[in-house]
Amino acid sequence: MVQLLLSSCRPYQLGLRRLFSSTSKPPIIPNEAALTSFLSLIDSPTSSSSLSPSGAPSGAPPEHNLDHSRTSRTGFPEVVFGATKTPSQIASIMSSLRSKSPSSPVLCTLVPDRDAFDKIDMAFSGGGWGGGNSIDAGGEELVYHEEARMVTLGEPSPTKENLKTVLIITAGTTDIPVASEALVTLQHSSIPTSVLHDCGVAGLHRIVRNLPLLASDSLGAVVVCAGMDGALPSVVAGLTKAPVIAVPTSVGYGASFGGVAAMLTMMNSCAPGVSVVNIDAGFSAAAAAFKIVSCNAAG
Repeated sequence: MVQLLLSSCRPYQLGLRRLFSSTSKPPIIPNEAALTSFLSLIDSPTSSSSLSPSGAPSGAPPEHNLDHSRTSRTGFPEVVFGATKTPSQIASIMSSLRSKSPSSPVLCTLVPDRDAFDKIDMAFSGGGWGGGNSIDAGGEELVYHEEARMVTLGEPSPTKENLKTVLIITAGTTDIPVASEALVTLQHSSIPTSVLHDCGVAGLHRIVRNLPLLASDSLGAVVVCAGMDGALPSVVAGLTKAPVIAVPTSVGYGASFGGVAAMLTMMNSCAPGVSVVNIDAGFSAAAAAFKIVSCNAAG
């Protein structure tokens, strides 16, 4: 079996043999079953496509090489990063992901406005998806979530009742777009969610009045989105047993440096249990929260 797998990845055979058959020290992977599992990753299902600028197939090298086995490996599916991709590229990728996993919704982040969504919609229409802001063809629905700047294809998966809730908190109303990206991601990933908006440290009574929620045993993780001084995650982490995922946002005046000030505050938090993701990365926070509550599923 190992020989068969090695033959399917000839460029790597010598290096893999040296890696796993070293006599100077114990092998990194000690048995054939583990080696077989590792090498099988090389042959994981993928799909690729070449598109011309108009969206028609061309002889160009593939523009994408999709990872259809990501869910089975990591528990979380591939999601389309929409920034800088053309409407045709986004439509092609989303369609391919959906065709391989027809029971799972497909997400695309960072679609800046409805005009951009309409262009994606038009790219889909060439494949029989129809036109309009919300498409329903054959049970499939393409939807633009304006506040979250996301496009979804397919209905959200049913919420899993055995999972704990992820609470999403914003320091201010201006942080809602980033929080919405996290919310839409979690809602389409079967995760129970709840939301608290505008609970920043300038009015601590607003978070204090929600102490029962923060102390609840049903809480699996907390995502806190804050710009400016970025102090709210530290406050929340001092009030809850749940892990806190801090999301710095690019909200604030000049010395906020587009979220860098908030990020540095969060990374230097004296409250234990605070993890920090990238600036404005609501999706990243949602993915982390998903893994936390999924790995700690209630019996």
